[in-house]
Amino acid sequence: CLNGTLYLNVYLTSAFPIILAFVCWIIYGFRYFYEQFLGFISKHHKREVLEDLWAEHMHAFLLLIYIFVPPVANTQFKALDCQELDNGKSYVRTDTSVSCQDDDYKEFVIYDSVLITLFQSLPLLYIVLLCRVRDRLRPKTANPSLALEIRDQDESLRSVQFLFKDYKCNRWYFEIADMYR
Repeated sequence: CLNGTLYLNVYLTSAFPIILAFVCWIIYGFRYFYEQFLGFISKHHKREVLEDLWAEHMHAFLLLIYIFVPPVANTQFKALDCQELDNGKSYVRTDTSVSCQDDDYKEFVIYDSVLITLFQSLPLLYIVLLCRVRDRLRPKTANPSLALEIRDQDESLRSVQFLFKDYKCNRWYFEIADMYR
């Protein structure tokens, strides 16, 4: 199923962010091992250093998802867009050399659907992470400006801050809704 440029384009476009995410977590593993076992920091500061390390890599991972999911999804969905001609045959709009009735294409649709499901479920991770901290995203105070200040200074929200920073406290979920739009 790798014999067409359309197929190859979808597979490579989908694989690239997965590989980057894998590299991100491999680097985290090496850094964690170093800090945990070889680092020359006191036990008192070790937990803080490891928490900062986790936050850095979680932020990088979430940012990768944020940057790559929309263009990857666009490529994946365009590969499923068939146009039927007057003669009854249909071809993929972005690559008219690919017939939508071809057995290879039908097999590709299965793989592409799995990739679409995978990539469309990644932003759900944002929902889970933000729901876990929603009380800190909406500080209990009558003053909206103070609530924003309290939220923006909360260090525990650092890894997910790019998801809500531009929104009012009660609109913390808007970025996720916008991604699915």
